[in-house]
Amino acid sequence: MDTHFFKKLYVGFIILSFFSCVGEKRDFNTDILSNVESENRWDSALPQTAVHDHVIAHFSEKNGKVKKALIIGLDGTRPDAAVQAGMIGKISNIVPGMKFYYSYAGGDWKNGTQQPTITAPGWTTIMTGVWANQHGISTNDSGNKNPATKTFCQKVYDMDNNREVAVIAAWENITELGTYGDENVYTYTPDDGYYKKPEDYDTKDPRVVEKTIELIEDDYACIFNVIDFTDHTGHLNQFSPFNTTYVDEIERALGMAEEMINAAKGRSKFADEDWLFIITTDHGGVGMGHGGQSLPERTTFIYTNKTIN
Repeated sequence: MDTHFFKKLYVGFIILSFFSCVGEKRDFNTDILSNVESENRWDSALPQTAVHDHVIAHFSEKNGKVKKALIIGLDGTRPDAAVQAGMIGKISNIVPGMKFYYSYAGGDWKNGTQQPTITAPGWTTIMTGVWANQHGISTNDSGNKNPATKTFCQKVYDMDNNREVAVIAAWENITELGTYGDENVYTYTPDDGYYKKPEDYDTKDPRVVEKTIELIEDDYACIFNVIDFTDHTGHLNQFSPFNTTYVDEIERALGMAEEMINAAKGRSKFADEDWLFIITTDHGGVGMGHGGQSLPERTTFIYTNKTIN
């Protein structure tokens, strides 16, 4: 039996059913996604909290090698647009065995955890493994997270105090407010914080990449970073796999991801290390915005070199 055919048929049915229910046709591309060999189906999409759990599971496993992790966040990157930008081929060429998982942002109405599909709540959920009702970041202006909810970086340090861990991004709401109470996490935001002028989108994210590579070379155990200009481009142009500007900027961000992964692979100790690589996003988008509970806004992805259990 051609299970891949039925997988594609199922994906198309779910998306088309969604569009029928809301009474309008969104530009969510079923052809792009149905051609992806994914590890799960739409009805078993993982919550974005799975990123946190995946990192903790990696560092909890003992296999005689030194554990390392690089988690790369591409803000506001729809999975269909990421695939359109060549993510599968680009990353799997340098890290064989990468696995694609469907995931979702925005919480779950069935258990009272719904939250806006926006940046600060999304990344804080990914870092802490809980939704906004526990970590306290329900908007982009919520202030500090609940200090009782620790990020995976702090937990990795707590497992072994000899490890160095870091969160790097161009927005202090991720690096500072999103790690509030995590005393042992190094944070870095270029210059004076979030984007103040248009040219910052051309300079701050490359500096996030530079700092990440620096910390990889400095033997940090766990690094989480966020590339932001992908989301900015969606707001200016449209969150769509058919918008060439948006797709081109995702492709540029994937080039940065390649650069950071290659820095890890180029370490002299790489053969003695066990690296976890993850590329993920905080939310999707529709039109020129996001924040709601539609499929294009909620659907995210986790692309990783290790099986999520």
